[in-house]
Amino acid sequence: IMRSGVMVRLLLTSEGEFKAPEKVTLKMMHPTRAGFDQVVELVSEGGGFYSGQLKEDVGGRWNISIEDADGSWRLQGEWKAGDDNHLKVTARPSK
Repeated sequence: IMRSGVMVRLLLTSEGEFKAPEKVTLKMMHPTRAGFDQVVELVSEGGGFYSGQLKEDVGGRWNISIEDADGSWRLQGEWKAGDDNHLKVTARPSK
């Protein structure tokens, strides 16, 4: 996840076969202030890139969830949102 102001960009890659969805959902949950939580729809730009817009600018620590519309997969991580702080989340195979 990369951010510039309220604009958010995501790059999804895969080492295996993967059909990229047209849209993914980014859920940003503030660890102590639920009123700051945001849900952002990210739309495919092609080449694995997705983009969307936050409701308002963010800073500090966030719990992140990225998932497809069908709910068949989800990536989770923790992100310290800052202009130079990018988040990389790696998928682990399900058991």
